[in-house]
Amino acid sequence: MPPFGLCKEGNAENFHGAREQLINELKLAPFVNGGGARKRLKCLECGENSAERKMFDCRCGKTCSVRRLLKSEQISSLKNRVKRKLGHTNQIGDLKKKINNLPDDILILASENEEGEVYLGAGTDAGPFLVGGFTNISALRRYAEANTTLNEKIIMHFDETFKVSEIRYQVIVFGLSDINGQFHVAGLEVSSHRRATEYKTLMSKFADVLMQHEQIPFQPSFLMSDCSSAISNAVIAAIEEGSETPPLVLMCSFHVMKAIKAKFDEYPMQHEAKVDLWITQVKPILNEMTKPRCDGEFSQKSKLLKRIVLNNMNFAFWKYWDETWLSNPVWSYWQTYHTPPGYACTNNAVESFNKFFKRDYTLKKHHPIGMVMGLCIEALRDFTNAESQQKPFMTKGTM
Repeated sequence: MPPFGLCKEGNAENFHGAREQLINELKLAPFVNGGGARKRLKCLECGENSAERKMFDCRCGKTCSVRRLLKSEQISSLKNRVKRKLGHTNQIGDLKKKINNLPDDILILASENEEGEVYLGAGTDAGPFLVGGFTNISALRRYAEANTTLNEKIIMHFDETFKVSEIRYQVIVFGLSDINGQFHVAGLEVSSHRRATEYKTLMSKFADVLMQHEQIPFQPSFLMSDCSSAISNAVIAAIEEGSETPPLVLMCSFHVMKAIKAKFDEYPMQHEAKVDLWITQVKPILNEMTKPRCDGEFSQKSKLLKRIVLNNMNFAFWKYWDETWLSNPVWSYWQTYHTPPGYACTNNAVESFNKFFKRDYTLKKHHPIGMVMGLCIEALRDFTNAESQQKPFMTKGTM
């Protein structure tokens, strides 16, 4: 497992460098516990602790003077000032400074204005906030390696994770999976909207960076996501700009089942009868329909499900099922036999990454956009650098 950048014990204030900044500015080392100040004293020379005394003998061999901790209001003011210095705010000016001072190994995936500067947007419908699209050289080399060893049969995964930003912006995660179904992150982005326009911009920039650094086109054979038409339409449009063959859009079977269950729950029927119908008849057939061996077997299961739905419900529900999950040219490929053997059949690997990101980086809290961008960069570095040693890209199945 890749090393994680944040830990609960080592970063009580949830932003990098804050403790050091406070020490450097005030020339003292206060104890901060969960955002509040404890009534303790500390030696300015050796770091020895004291209780309520102003003078005490400590490890440095002499009687040291100490200062009382600042009040909680003063510490909060300092924290805000340090956040502004580190770029951990929601202000456009601070975010531009953070973008201009990115590390050399980080490549940004964002639009540029006429002056060649990164265009951040304003977060509105007319000017959406679209920045924080980050990748690095290690991720690009991983894609080039997969493109060669898998004979261009690459599955790209896309997903979104929420509840990480103070202003409700989401983080877009994309990457590829190997022959054993392991997920390898390729990039992350912070965006204010979930429309096809933002996804197309992101993928077009990733394709340009991939061609510039690795001299290979961005042409994955398969695309897997949840039930989002914005993702599928935008990525296909971006890929078709450099390729005549669009990828096959695979739907995550777990999200398909979740969407069908949500629609099923809306049907007007007595609750007990509806629960019994779902558990005893509908759900077992749907589980079998996700894992058929061929089109013929899937067609037989579809006819059986149609008979169950028409006998117990109505034609409107079956029309929804047929038009959305059977006849739809984009969302009808959610059966496992469409996925090459060994590859991931769901987006569970990406969901696991989102779980790690929230648990070990954001600590399940909401942060300013500037800090979210920094956490995305740290997670990208950790996962791509550690993968080369701990989780290599598998090209052959293992028992």
